[in-house]
Amino acid sequence: YTVYRDRNGTIWAGTSQGLVRLENNRMQVFGVDQGLPPGAVYALLDAPDGGVFVGTHQGLYAVRNGKVRELSRIGEAVISLSLDDKGGIWFGTVNRGLQRYSAGRLEVLDAGGGLPNNRVGSLYRDREGNVWAGTNAALVRFSDLPFVTLDTNHGLNDNYVRALTQMPNGDIMLGTSRGLNRFHGGVVDPVPGNPSLEGEAVLSLTAGRDGSLWAGMYSTGLINWKNGVVR
Repeated sequence: YTVYRDRNGTIWAGTSQGLVRLENNRMQVFGVDQGLPPGAVYALLDAPDGGVFVGTHQGLYAVRNGKVRELSRIGEAVISLSLDDKGGIWFGTVNRGLQRYSAGRLEVLDAGGGLPNNRVGSLYRDREGNVWAGTNAALVRFSDLPFVTLDTNHGLNDNYVRALTQMPNGDIMLGTSRGLNRFHGGVVDPVPGNPSLEGEAVLSLTAGRDGSLWAGMYSTGLINWKNGVVR
């Protein structure tokens, strides 16, 4: 479900039956016997203490020095993760909205509290400290309260926001079920020069060191976009 390279260069893989750690050609498996719940691992993120946060089929866990620790077993799949600038861990769920864990406390924001949808499939913290949440029904930006919601009425080509990343120039790139947008100068715009991306779901995004954008597409596969040109 996910492959992640941590700050030390170690490779982690979330599978349908747990977590795998790969380092120096050695493999370590974390499953039920090591303290993870049964089922899949969907999301991974570096933790401030040197370990990794793990989004599982049943909630939020952490792995550090080979030991598994339960943080919040909510009985719901955790499918996206992000840290805020205060050290809180945000996690998006399949059906229980957006949750934040910090210092042993859990806060929940769901559709009953104004979230556009309870499925939060993508999370991203930008360089300014804003946390962006992509749901099935709109994009949400958390900075100062109240939070800001952006949807097709604000320029998105689709309300299902699947992937997020930030470019070197500060633009936030938004992958939706119908192509690519960018948040530039406070406005959601179409990405210039991308007719080959229009109408296709964008599943993952990352910024390249050369200023280009890498995108994992539903049908096309992996593409590289720079200055309006798809390669």
